[in-house]
This record gives sequence, C-alpha cells and structure tokens, in this order.
Amino acid sequence: MLGYDTPALRQLAGVSPGDSIYEVEPAVTAALDELEIGDLLGASTDRAGLKARLELFLDGKVTLRELSTWAHQVIGHEGEDDLQPFVILNDIYDDWEYSGQDLPYLHEVTRKAAHDFLAGRPVTRLDWLEPPAQAATQSAVVRRPRWRDRLRRRARPAT
Repeated sequence: MLGYDTPALRQLAGVSPGDSIYEVEPAVTAALDELEIGDLLGASTDRAGLKARLELFLDGKVTLRELSTWAHQVIGHEGEDDLQPFVILNDIYDDWEYSGQDLPYLHEVTRKAAHDFLAGRPVTRLDWLEPPAQAATQSAVVRRPRWRDRLRRRARPAT
C-alpha cells in the first residue's frame, strides 16, 4: 500500500476472497488501526460493522444467530457500552434456545432494537428481557431461574 508495511497489512495481503468474513474483518480493522485511519468510517470499526450487520439482519440477509455471534466475537464484552445489548444478545439467544423459549419473540425484540440503534435512539438493555409468559398447558413445568439471575451468574468470576 504505497510504501506502507505493517504486520496487519501483511496479514491482510494474505487474505483470499474465499476466506470467512470472521477472518477478513479483523484483518481490515487491524490494518486501519495500525495506519491510524480507522476514523475513515466516521465511527469505530465495531460500530460501523454493527450498523452494517443490523441492516442485513433487518433485510433478512443475516440471521439472529449470525448477528449475535458476530457481535459477541468481534465487539465482545469490552466493547463500547451502547453496543453491548447486541453482544449480550448472543448469551440470551443461547439460553433461550437451550431452554426452548420463544425465539420468534426474541427476533422481534431484536428487530425493534436494531431499528432504534440505526435511528440513533437508545436501545433497551436486552439482558433484562424476559420471555413472554408460557401457555397455561406448560404451567406444570418447573420454572428455570429468571434470565437476569442466569446472566448475573455468568458474569460472576469462578471461585
């Protein structure tokens, strides 16, 4: 790149068009950061990536699982505070899927959160989200701990 030589640029040069986005994107982000031009996007690379994925999600081109996995892996729990609802979404999705909760409801809540985020409105914390009440036919089932309690347990350091 016009006389520039950095480790991230070398890594990026070795990426092929067939490589996964999960391999390509970190290489691009690292190269932009090393060259100190990450602000070309007008926002952090995590924010720009999330906006792009939210638009794909709303267009039906990315699944809720793909969106939440990407946010968790790329942004992570150390990322910007207002991006965290989408990072935490991965943990919530795992819990809901495992326990047979209402994933279509989670999908709809995420669509609303995506619209809010893209419009510049604050996003409600999804870690406080409770699944809708179960049907009366399932009332005899033993209830699992509340979602907030499960997430709090995950955040506790191991002793």
